[in-house]
Amino acid sequence: MSATQRSGQEHQLDLSARSQQHIYQFFDELDAEERRIFDEAVGREDMDQGWEMRPPTILNWETKKTPGLKSCSLTKVSEVPEKRLLEWHRKGLYHIANGEVAAVIMAGGQGTRLGLDKPKGCFCASPLSSKSLFQLFCERTRRLKHLAGREFPTGERVSLPLYIMTSPINHEDTVDFFKQHSFFGLPSDDVHFFPQRLIPCFDFDGRFLLEDKHKLAKNPNGNGGIFEALETTGMLDDMQRRGVVGMHVFSVDNVLCKVADPLFVGYCEATDADVGTKCVEKTSPEEKVGVFCSRRKHDEGGEVEKACVVEYSELPVELKRSRLPTGSLLYGAGNIANHYFRVSFVDRLVKEDFMTCMYHVAKKKIPHIDLATGQRVEPSEPNGIKLELFIFDCFEFAHHVVGLEVSRQDEFAPVKNATGADSPTTAVILMGQLHQRWIVKAGGSFRKGVIATDDPVLRCEISPLVSYEGEDLEGQFPVPLDLPFHLQSIKETGMPHLDHQISIADTDTRVTNPDAYEGVRAARPTRAITIVSPVRPAAPESASTAAGGGAAADDNSKIPTVRLIGPSDAGEEESGGSGGPASVRGTRKALTIVEGKGAGVAVN
Repeated sequence: MSATQRSGQEHQLDLSARSQQHIYQFFDELDAEERRIFDEAVGREDMDQGWEMRPPTILNWETKKTPGLKSCSLTKVSEVPEKRLLEWHRKGLYHIANGEVAAVIMAGGQGTRLGLDKPKGCFCASPLSSKSLFQLFCERTRRLKHLAGREFPTGERVSLPLYIMTSPINHEDTVDFFKQHSFFGLPSDDVHFFPQRLIPCFDFDGRFLLEDKHKLAKNPNGNGGIFEALETTGMLDDMQRRGVVGMHVFSVDNVLCKVADPLFVGYCEATDADVGTKCVEKTSPEEKVGVFCSRRKHDEGGEVEKACVVEYSELPVELKRSRLPTGSLLYGAGNIANHYFRVSFVDRLVKEDFMTCMYHVAKKKIPHIDLATGQRVEPSEPNGIKLELFIFDCFEFAHHVVGLEVSRQDEFAPVKNATGADSPTTAVILMGQLHQRWIVKAGGSFRKGVIATDDPVLRCEISPLVSYEGEDLEGQFPVPLDLPFHLQSIKETGMPHLDHQISIADTDTRVTNPDAYEGVRAARPTRAITIVSPVRPAAPESASTAAGGGAAADDNSKIPTVRLIGPSDAGEEESGGSGGPASVRGTRKALTIVEGKGAGVAVN
């Protein structure tokens, strides 16, 4: 008898007592390779302990309270004095500049619901540039590194490592996508990929389902599996080796997510929190987001209040609709899967195995092999159970949890559905209008007050390499702008450097090497914009253009691309965030106002 056959019989014996021997229904029909695959899959499950887990986490609704307790405080950015916000923001930049912050993207899902047979992070959701979600996040990371190095120059390249949690379903495709696009300008040794674990699916009687005759039906173990995955893949050790103190963890599908947001990082560090979570105010009781709140829990010291998030599917209707005297929802702090964790807390969490078996039940339609016929079944109704760990269930194990309520219109544009709410269409609109607000705040304006929409000729986009959150745009828009409007960096457009003698408009300097200004804080030259060759806008809702990587544009469209003359791109590789100008000479150049469609500024 082969080792594989012996192993199979041993597992069958273990499973028999737990009514799982049905998974060997077709074992005799399998060839040697299929038996090996089957044996490995079964062997990875802890059959000796079985799946007699403690009940899924169900919360006690009657004991819910709104945030505001010592262990669960909620701060609304809109109510914080500007001076305090600037202090938090600068503190966050300090930690980033010193290499103490990491970014973690939860990207284990596929883009199937969006018409994309690739990892969801490959989906293009930018208004005009055909950039994928992954590219947007990487470019924001590059720009943030530049800003941190400019604020706190160290003479070295700023390290802000990026960790991407995949699943066995999309791991290879995700890694290949980054390699094909040269890691979107990030150092390859700062980008790490790690898969979360798959766990079996069950029927309603608690029996394993078969995906194929030699495969168990499995699903990723939920975003709460991130902690185990960080530990088992060595990513947590890597963070500790680098000196990372805190990690910003976020979902891949939020187009407006501010990677390692320095305000959020600074707020969490200033409050000495183990865990921080970003929230937005819910638009309605029925909005499908969980709510950040607290609950009473008994422990050794008596009754205490613990922070938690209650999923929208688990909160009773009467509580969903409860309101305060002001009219606001009682449970209105919407969870957007955007968190900050102290590395020391995550280390304690995994070492003490706090979250083992804290599963939530989801009834799903699960394709499977019919045991009677051996044929694959595609159910039309829910036929089984998928178990998921929720990342926010770790909150109750933290000593101090804080919440930061931010502006929805500035930070939350999820891409979950192909059409309707939370779709590529709404993301394009929200990003376009955000970038318009940046321009207006910087002193610019739009002809006839036109507002960005998803119409290809009414879109607006500013490259993350030009601005992370609207900074460095003041004085750049002296004439009213038309839509569509697309602002790119020099490096993106491939603009020639005019023998390295680019004149900076409206300043008293001429720069021998403009890229040397990347990272200079004082006496930084003002940038001017110029209209260059037009490009065609992306159509992110189209499956044909969904997998974005900054594709080349069609020159036949009428949409002007705008690029910056002067220091614009994230230049952390060139200057380390602390370099100075290679040569500066006294001179002055005049501005030429370019009238007409897509008006802008050029340098004489």
